Amino acid sequence: MFSRIGKLLKVAVPALALAVVGGNIARGVEISGAGSTFVYPIMLKWMALYEKSHPDVKIDYEAIGSGGGINGLINKTIDFSGSDAYMSKSQMKQAGGVLHMPELAGPEVMSYNLPMVHHQLVFDGKVIADIYLGRITKWNDPRIEKLNPGVKLPNLHILVAHRSDGSGTTFIFTGYLCKVSPSWKTQVGQATSVNWPVGRGGKGNPGVAALIDKTKGGLGYLEYAYAIEGHFPVAKLINKDGYAIQPSMPSVIAAQKAIVANLPSDLRLRIINPSGKKAYPISGFTYLILAKDLGYMSHAKAEATVKFIHWILTKGQNYAKELQYIRLGPAMQKQVLTN
Repeated sequence: MFSRIGKLLKVAVPALALAVVGGNIARGVEISGAGSTFVYPIMLKWMALYEKSHPDVKIDYEAIGSGGGINGLINKTIDFSGSDAYMSKSQMKQAGGVLHMPELAGPEVMSYNLPMVHHQLVFDGKVIADIYLGRITKWNDPRIEKLNPGVKLPNLHILVAHRSDGSGTTFIFTGYLCKVSPSWKTQVGQATSVNWPVGRGGKGNPGVAALIDKTKGGLGYLEYAYAIEGHFPVAKLINKDGYAIQPSMPSVIAAQKAIVANLPSDLRLRIINPSGKKAYPISGFTYLILAKDLGYMSHAKAEATVKFIHWILTKGQNYAKELQYIRLGPAMQKQVLTN
């Protein structure tokens, strides 16, 4: 039986009539992707491993942000997009129809630079929203102190960092703020790029990480892998059920389990503020997005692109943990491959 993307290959490249795992790819095929900065470290690993076992395939991926990757797919200047945000209905229409395939999951974390504080901090959603709305401006604000009893917090301005580029990370983060703060929902909203009430912008996860790193009192949202790699402190977050949850593989898997039973058919979904006492509240999938109609590619390129994506969703998952990513859970992987 053909898998979900095997069917895509059969429909998109009928002259080949090959299963995803079979056949030979023509010599000298080059495929290109662009988008998410979050996925870039593991994408480098995937590309190197795949090219080693498929020497006739050359893969290029530019980490230009999820918004840039989506634009590239719409304009058909790339062969696949990596995005931490799913495409809107309007964008999908512009692209002529697309297929969303979650490839990895991961938490978004609140990282901070307070070298004088030696305890892990705790935040809840309303406090985070009010910091980003400019209503809470100092680290020793009573609302932060209430969440962190016994911790001596400094009388220091909170220097807010956010993304300056179109970002799936921002899409997930602002979606969470919309869930927990009516004020954020009405005043700012959810998007890959928003009009930030306060703060300074950095390009990509590396740019936000750099702002936090060089600014005492800095606070920003990052993908988990970047926080771990940069050795930044990360806060526990109060989840929907009232528990302070550490961002981790188990807490994101718990969040995945909470939503698997109600997956939309197009797999455009978020893992924001789910129920469950062990579920981390800000998680998301990063997507591989591919046009449904690959007729703008050569047969060889279409075949190579789909086979590379199939490899990521199967064998490539085995490399997630070593690079601080969270692979798809078994139920989610099955849905992605067969839905």
